[in-house]
Amino acid sequence: MRCPKPIIYGLSVAVGLAIAAYGVSVGLRGFDLRLLLLAALDVAVAPIAVFYTMIYRRNRLIDDMLPVLLDDLADLQDAGLNFIQAFEVCSSRSYGPLTKPLKKAVVLLSWGVEFEKAMKKFAEEAGTENVRMVSAVLSAAVRVGGEVKPVFRSLASFIREVESLNKERGSRVRPYIMIIYTTVFILLFTMWLIYTQFIVSVGLTIPLGATVKNPIEAETYRVIVVDLAAFESVFSGLIAGKLEGTVKLGFKHMLILLTVSIVFMALLF
Repeated sequence: MRCPKPIIYGLSVAVGLAIAAYGVSVGLRGFDLRLLLLAALDVAVAPIAVFYTMIYRRNRLIDDMLPVLLDDLADLQDAGLNFIQAFEVCSSRSYGPLTKPLKKAVVLLSWGVEFEKAMKKFAEEAGTENVRMVSAVLSAAVRVGGEVKPVFRSLASFIREVESLNKERGSRVRPYIMIIYTTVFILLFTMWLIYTQFIVSVGLTIPLGATVKNPIEAETYRVIVVDLAAFESVFSGLIAGKLEGTVKLGFKHMLILLTVSIVFMALLF
């Protein structure tokens, strides 16, 4: 799948910088400026997060449908169709996002393109590691010669096993991702509690004319909270994505954590 990454990144950076420039131009300072900059980062992350989440879901659907395609190819060969005819019949069926790359490969085969080149194009269009592996194995099997049908069955079984292990891994890391979210939420709540019970309350209860050694100003504390929330949201989100399998998925978690942090601080600080 060809991804317009420069466009996505360029749009994200441009929008984020525009929001930041607006905050500076209207004279925002301190906590308000930091909060707006955090919102600019949140808006900049949003298109990237949506983009990579869509890619991830598409790839998952492709890998789920790949064993179905392989089983259908084997069944059609059992019915008496040859290798190429089986591909042509399958191209008229629906395999979700795998259908379009399959149809392109069949068109190339109908034009007389070598099977290996057609499979290479199929793998490029699909864009997942499982499809690349299957395409390479099928190309090697055809190049060597012999019965290809058992290869379809074996590959389908192997892909199902791999996907089963991936899902099991996902269920195992989910509690750790929840711990990351909980940690950020507890941090925000603790900082708010300190702000309301100590920073603001102490400032209100100091008698007129009295002095306090090294007082913490409320505005300074609020700025520290924004910086800390930004740090935690960004790096916790990336860690959560890495636990799911790739840092790219961390943009999704980063977006959620940044949004929650911004709303929390805007309402309570």
